[in-house]
Amino acid sequence: MFAEQLKGLLDTPSVNRVILMPGQLYVSKHTAEIWTLLGSCVAACIWDTVTHAGGMNHFMLPGEPSPQSKHDERDLHGRPLRYGKYAMEDLVGRLLLMGCQRQNLVAKVFGGGNIFGSVDQQNVGRRNSEYVLCFLKEEKIRLAGVDLNGENTRRIRFYTETGVVRVEKIGKIESAPVDWKNVVN
Repeated sequence: MFAEQLKGLLDTPSVNRVILMPGQLYVSKHTAEIWTLLGSCVAACIWDTVTHAGGMNHFMLPGEPSPQSKHDERDLHGRPLRYGKYAMEDLVGRLLLMGCQRQNLVAKVFGGGNIFGSVDQQNVGRRNSEYVLCFLKEEKIRLAGVDLNGENTRRIRFYTETGVVRVEKIGKIESAPVDWKNVVN
C-alpha cells in the first residue's frame, strides 16, 4: 500500500527524491524532496533557515523501547529510529553535525492520526503527537507548522531547499471484519 500511495514519484529524475519508510530519517544540505506516508506515525521536518539544510524522520512510537527490543534501522548511536526519542534526537544531531545552528532550526510536524478509530485502544497517534511537541519545546526548536491528529492518512513532501512542506490528506481507512466462510483457497 505504501508504494502504491507514492506511485508516480519518480517522473522527474532531476530532483533527489527520497521515500522514507517507518523508522527511517534523511537529512541533506543539498536540494532534496523527501516523501513519506503517515497514519498514526509522526514525521518531523526540520529546516535551517540560514543554511537551507533540512531533514525528515518518520517514527512509529513515542518514547523509547524496552531493552530487549530488536529493530533494523538505527541512529548514530545504534538506537532504533522507530521510537520518537531516538528519531528526534538523531534528526537534530545530524543537522547540527552538518553545520546547522540550533537557533536557526524550525520544525513542522505531521501525522499522529487515529486512522483505525476505536480499534486503537492505546491511541498511539495522539501519544506520538504529544511526544513530538514536548520534544521540540524542551529542545527550544521553533514550531513553524503543525498538522497532527484527526482521522486521515497524510502524504508528506518536504523540500529541503525552501523548507516548504506539502500535505495531502487521504481518506479515512475503513476496515471491516473478514468473513472467513467466503474466502476461496
